[in-house]
Amino acid sequence: MSSQPTPTPTSAAIVAPTSRIPLGCATIVDQPAIAAVESTLTLTPTDPISPPYTRQVMREQAGNLNCYWDTPDQRTDSASLTVSADARAGLALTNRTDAPSLGVGDASWAYCGPKGGCAASVVAGDYWFDIQIGQISNSKLAPVDVVRAIAESVVSHLAAAGPALPAWQPPATMWSPVVSCKDLGAAVPMSDVMAPGPASSADQWNGPGDESPINNWTTRSEAFYNCAWDWTNAPVNQDMLIVQIVPGGEWVLPELESSPGVTSTPMTVPGATAAAYRCDGYPRCWADAIIDHSWVQLSGTSNNIPGIQEKMAKAFTALAAYAASK
Repeated sequence: MSSQPTPTPTSAAIVAPTSRIPLGCATIVDQPAIAAVESTLTLTPTDPISPPYTRQVMREQAGNLNCYWDTPDQRTDSASLTVSADARAGLALTNRTDAPSLGVGDASWAYCGPKGGCAASVVAGDYWFDIQIGQISNSKLAPVDVVRAIAESVVSHLAAAGPALPAWQPPATMWSPVVSCKDLGAAVPMSDVMAPGPASSADQWNGPGDESPINNWTTRSEAFYNCAWDWTNAPVNQDMLIVQIVPGGEWVLPELESSPGVTSTPMTVPGATAAAYRCDGYPRCWADAIIDHSWVQLSGTSNNIPGIQEKMAKAFTALAAYAASK
């Protein structure tokens, strides 16, 4: 009696996130409203950014739409629009008393500086969007009226488009939900892993619970680890080891491996799907790893730390061991 072959288990397909906004940059705002900023403004592709950075990737995972308009000679007359389906977070930030309302959508505020640069935040239905304008120098309208026209156009198009698209479902990972940097530092004591390297305490720069304008910081739906340890024996004062972890970010690996102008040296890290030490032409160096379906990036504020590549390999190994223990 012959035995049946044992089927080989297959890994789940890695699926990249897509925008939750049912419109693209070319259709979300009327061109005349953008042209009021500067008549030669044209839509400029913003993706892919190479090499990708953690906050950009986290915003892609949140399903945001990011649009940018620039002049042919790239003057200060530029405009950007970021649209999020996280209206709840936007409402908490848009109900503010230190900036006047635009009178658009369910809640809004706008501020224009003396040189014509403007910022605005608007919540309308399911959506929250952020407008940033570098300078308004070619309009007969007051700067705030230019911003209002853009906001009204976006609100109108979003209302016609209907509800937000379903959220991207990230792979299950122990890195989600994000905990504080202090908790991460207690679980993975970098002072032991990288001795005589960084101090045992971590500074939390941006973590879960921080909610600020979406073009500047992060929302709860975009939370990721962004932690820093001070080096105790650094050649340069205030050198730091920076640890960033994007939960579910394994899909970005092909972009990391194919970034032009970046050289990659493979690293051996037990428990990591892939790991490499990378440098660009500036030179700026960092290390990437995929650990438990998530993107982990290590970097420093300088390249002057002796043995930095070996120390980063040890840090990755400790993080992978911690992930495997959960």
